[in-house]
Amino acid sequence: MEKAELAQNNSIYRSTEVFNSALRQADKERLHWITTERNKHLQATQDAKMQGKIPPEEQKYPEKLGTQVSMLTLILQPYFPKNPLVSPRKLKEKIEEIRFTSTMGDFPDLNVKPIQDGLLHFKWNDDGSIHCHQLYSNGLLFFSEDVLRPGREKDTKVIYLSHIAAYLFIFLNAAHRFFSLLNYQGAVLGYIELNNVDGARLKRITPNAYKSGLFWDYEKEVPIMDGYKWNINIDTSLLQDKVALQKYFVELIREIYWSVGYEDVSEDLLKAFLSDQRWLV
Repeated sequence: MEKAELAQNNSIYRSTEVFNSALRQADKERLHWITTERNKHLQATQDAKMQGKIPPEEQKYPEKLGTQVSMLTLILQPYFPKNPLVSPRKLKEKIEEIRFTSTMGDFPDLNVKPIQDGLLHFKWNDDGSIHCHQLYSNGLLFFSEDVLRPGREKDTKVIYLSHIAAYLFIFLNAAHRFFSLLNYQGAVLGYIELNNVDGARLKRITPNAYKSGLFWDYEKEVPIMDGYKWNINIDTSLLQDKVALQKYFVELIREIYWSVGYEDVSEDLLKAFLSDQRWLV
């Protein structure tokens, strides 16, 4: 048991280090991009003045990457992630077979590049948001997305619980395809982590087909904690059983609701959400 836990922790530590290294490299790209854009703006301003026109306003640039985000991170791996179960090259060849996609997102992204013992997708946008997907030969999956969005009111931020639910569903279904490809059967464990929540408001899931009366409940009061973590401890047999997986998903979302201060989420509402996405069994 101790050896298994050590292997789990080492595997998670490596994926976290890869994320941090990619983040540092991306922030250097951000600084270079800002310099380029400011030079363009300076030239455009000089041209406008020479032509007697109104100079263009300078755009707002993102702050240091990783500072203005709320990252949702999902991790799953075999109970004892020791030996390679597949080659990284084989993983890349099978990436489309693993990928689960929908209108709410996808995992893993097709644009992955080789890293030691696995694959990496890392992307940042000019609004400062971050996306990171990792897959490893030993069976670890790593999914991290910025879920912080602008609120309706000025200077407010919102986290949509529908985004968290959708990413979780996508991740679990991709995990089923991933472990099937690896011919791995047995326990898989990991966690859901949501950080830098402080100051954000939460919007409950409001399915189109559900007469919940929650449509105008746009924002919840700021949650108590700055970060949350929920453990995942399941078996590949559950991932293979669509009915069992749906039931597990519903219970996990209800646990997340309770943790952040909501208790009024019913199974019918969550099934309506799944129906909206054409995921309902």
